[in-house]
Amino acid sequence: MAEKGKKKKEKIVYYDDGRTIADMSRIGRFGHVYSDRQLAAREKKKLEKEQKKDDLRMSGEERRAAFLGGLRAALPALAFLVGLCVVLFLIMYLWFRP
Repeated sequence: MAEKGKKKKEKIVYYDDGRTIADMSRIGRFGHVYSDRQLAAREKKKLEKEQKKDDLRMSGEERRAAFLGGLRAALPALAFLVGLCVVLFLIMYLWFRP
């Protein structure tokens, strides 16, 4: 319960008058301040990335062909690994047989 002798703290209300005390647009992660050259390079990278995304638009048939081509390219390596595991299993089975 509140004591009768204590006064309530007066709440301070702050109003935004639109003034800028410090420009924070150049502040990045961990307080790093970017130069104009770094900001321009960053914007250039963003634009290049967006252009690459636009260039990679593929139809469903092209996407399916690319997927199957990648699968065919990876199939020999996958078959080799599976065969290696089978050979190792057989060697261990024959070696440790009671």
